[in-house]
This record gives sequence, structure tokens and C-alpha cells, in this order.
Amino acid sequence: AERFRRVVSLRARLGRITTIPVRLIAEGDYVVVQAYGRNTTNDGKAYHNDYCNVLRLDDGRITEWVEYCDTPLIESALGPPLAATAT
Repeated sequence: AERFRRVVSLRARLGRITTIPVRLIAEGDYVVVQAYGRNTTNDGKAYHNDYCNVLRLDDGRITEWVEYCDTPLIESALGPPLAATAT
């Protein structure tokens, strides 16, 4: 629950969120999505990250979602998660 609150508080520092999928790979219960985001923070700072999401599905529902991205970029553009939680 704490991790979810931190993610929500970081996302609140962005305006409209734009993520564009580049590649989808599906095999069995897994789907991998390569994507990039081109966003601007509420303070006007550019935030352009690349993502790799690995999703596991069960009966058409997402049961697991792991996201890989440039975490130092997140911190430089949005601040550390604890600071975002405090705002």
C-alpha cells in the first residue's frame, strides 16, 4: 500500500501523462510492453522516460505488473518518492 501511495504522489507531479507503446510481445500468460513517455512536470520540466512493462495475466485479468524504467531520471525530474509523499 505504501509503494502505491508513493507512485500516486509522484504521478500527481505530472500534468497529462502520455505513454506510447512501441513493441508488444505476448507469450503464454505474459505480455511485455516496451514504451516511452513524453511528459512535462507540473513545474514545466521535461520528463521523458523509457519503459519496459512485464504483465502476467490470468483469465484476461492482470495479476502482476512489473515496470522497469530509469529511476534516477524519475528522481531528478520529480524528486524522491518520500519528498513527493510529503507534499
